[in-house]
Amino acid sequence: MKRTSAGHWLCSVFLLSASFGHVVAQAVDTVPQRVSFVGDIWCPYNCDPGDTQQGALVDLLKEVLARRGIALEYRVLPWTRALQEVSEGRIDGIIGAGVADGKHAALTEKAWLQAELAVLAHRDSQFQWQGLASLTGKSVVVIANYEYASPLPAWLAANPDAVHQLSGDNAFRQAVMLVQHKRQDIFFSSYPALRRHVAASQTPNDFLVIRTGLKTPIFMGVTRAKPYSAELKQILDRGFAAISSNGKAAELIARYEL
Repeated sequence: MKRTSAGHWLCSVFLLSASFGHVVAQAVDTVPQRVSFVGDIWCPYNCDPGDTQQGALVDLLKEVLARRGIALEYRVLPWTRALQEVSEGRIDGIIGAGVADGKHAALTEKAWLQAELAVLAHRDSQFQWQGLASLTGKSVVVIANYEYASPLPAWLAANPDAVHQLSGDNAFRQAVMLVQHKRQDIFFSSYPALRRHVAASQTPNDFLVIRTGLKTPIFMGVTRAKPYSAELKQILDRGFAAISSNGKAAELIARYEL
């Protein structure tokens, strides 16, 4: 039997350990240096990728990823298609997900923002928000597959004949136009998004933007279909906790008057 010297044996163990450690490191560090996230335009939460300010959620996500040396590829798609792309693993994650979107993506442990629901109505209607009872006899337009603050979803489900759902690239703008031309009575969206859009319109005095006080938690979502999905979600959870504790998250959010 061939004997192995102690020195040779120690050298072999060292090389094996180093090799094993390299394999473990590779297994853990599987997130690519560039990841893709998608959302629909919901400014000031996430805006057009070509804008100077791309939105509070996009800025938060960029900051979290950059701390790990990861670049963000941010794309815009209609919301229904965005959910499908993430669910099927063609995109790494989705920006601005609600609780119900957990069936399409793994949501971050904590909400990154809260979105307050508001009503858009034509000024001539003299509409006043007094809870769901104020919707009696009104036609309501919403964006398909959006998550709205409770208890509105139950009302929408119970009154399908009064609800008009929009989807596609310009769903938000189309909804505003339907209210402006009095083809629909009410459009529900977040208060900051409606306020921003109306202020930038050519006829801001045509509209009433009324806060409801109802809020929806907003998360980041990560596809479950990639080998590095769990690691990417962990990066988001830990990174957001870090920038929340050191004040960076508040600084980024403050740029958008949310």
